[in-house]
Amino acid sequence: MNSLVYLYLDRIQRYDIETFQHSCRVSNLSYLIGQYLSLSINDLELLKNAAYLHDLGKTKVSKNILNKKEILLPDEWNQIQNHPNMGSQLLKRTRKPVKQISDIILAHHEKWDGSGYPNGLQGEEIPYPARIIALADALDAMITTRPYRIPILITEAYSEVDRCKERHFDPYVAKALLKTDANKLNRVVYDVRGLGTNL
Repeated sequence: MNSLVYLYLDRIQRYDIETFQHSCRVSNLSYLIGQYLSLSINDLELLKNAAYLHDLGKTKVSKNILNKKEILLPDEWNQIQNHPNMGSQLLKRTRKPVKQISDIILAHHEKWDGSGYPNGLQGEEIPYPARIIALADALDAMITTRPYRIPILITEAYSEVDRCKERHFDPYVAKALLKTDANKLNRVVYDVRGLGTNL
């Protein structure tokens, strides 16, 4: 792992352990999807590191908002929606090996149909690694406990991904995930002993 990526990941861990664990799972899951998509070693490394830092901007959001169980107020939701921009800005101030990640994490909440944020990018306007991370991020949100809701089964999450492909997700990336055996996904992503490692 790039030393600067490690330092920023450590910053996430020190700020909020739940966000750190989520980031590790999303990185492992993104890497797994990337393998199914036959990405090169260099592209997998970039994807892995960008996924580790996709929520870096949440270190600039109040923990009271991050962990709130009730419906977010408009101002609180605006702060949450601004986290891709805040994380991207942090990385743009660093050296080139990490700076290239900034555009990826800026776009990890964009959606295939253009309904995402912060810039309403659509289809192939969205950086390819960001499309993978967006799917991994959404899947992890569905199948893990969040302050505001209980998780659903992986099989149910797969059905939701299938339903939302071509709207929220790149259909090609979604199909790669749906080919992944749920037992393998559990083993390499959701075994707590694997957090912070990569396959």
